[in-house]
Amino acid sequence: MFGKVIAGLKEFLGLSEKDVFRKNPDAPKIAKEQKGALALCLIDGENIGAYTDSLTTGLPRQVVMRILNQGGCGTNWKDAMEQIEWLLKVGMRVTFDAAVPFMTVRDESERNGRIDKTLNELWKDKKFASETARNKKFLEESERMKMLARNVIQCEAALGDNRFAPFDEKNVKGGILAWDMNWLVLFARLYRDVGFFDENKAWDVIMHAYETAKEKFEDWREVSVSYLIGRGALNGSNPSIKKMYGIAKMAFKDADSPWKNISFK
Repeated sequence: MFGKVIAGLKEFLGLSEKDVFRKNPDAPKIAKEQKGALALCLIDGENIGAYTDSLTTGLPRQVVMRILNQGGCGTNWKDAMEQIEWLLKVGMRVTFDAAVPFMTVRDESERNGRIDKTLNELWKDKKFASETARNKKFLEESERMKMLARNVIQCEAALGDNRFAPFDEKNVKGGILAWDMNWLVLFARLYRDVGFFDENKAWDVIMHAYETAKEKFEDWREVSVSYLIGRGALNGSNPSIKKMYGIAKMAFKDADSPWKNISFK
């Protein structure tokens, strides 16, 4: 599943923990808007050791293919296009928004019962090829909603005393658009690196993600909150979540961070 924290890539590339927010020594000159768009994937890009200032990530092809393989994110042009279309139109944000009303219900049995009841009501007039197909789709959507709600609650409990933790009701209701846009940008870069996209296609996807994000958010802080809620919704209180929180905090402090040097709008 995309969003998986891939361990050991920096070590594989011979990078230390001090090698942060890497710049491409051969980066072509790009517009300010393009630099801002690339910064949408700053946290996950930093996690894998990607360049911050160029379309190419700077990662060897075998590393990029490893990321795509482990994440189930497409290893050919057809898969790549399907992944991009899904992120553009649906992403994880649609199911997340449907699950938000249940995230205040702390009893898991009660919460799951409410999700199934509500989903049944919403789907009562929905057409399917067969009852079997309907039940399969219902179970898939129900399980996704339950997982997202459970994971957000776990993160809230695990990180609730952390001043940087974004898991309050207002932020959660704001959704996880930044999470999906982050992956649009990073996937476009990775797909370009392995030749699934040409440069124009990659930049078209990246700039679309940036324009969509600018309609929703005012600054990098809002972007980071939305991204981190998405990360928590997918990973729960898995120890890897703390690593991503650490990168986010560093992004607001390190002098080389794009979030310190590039305005969001």
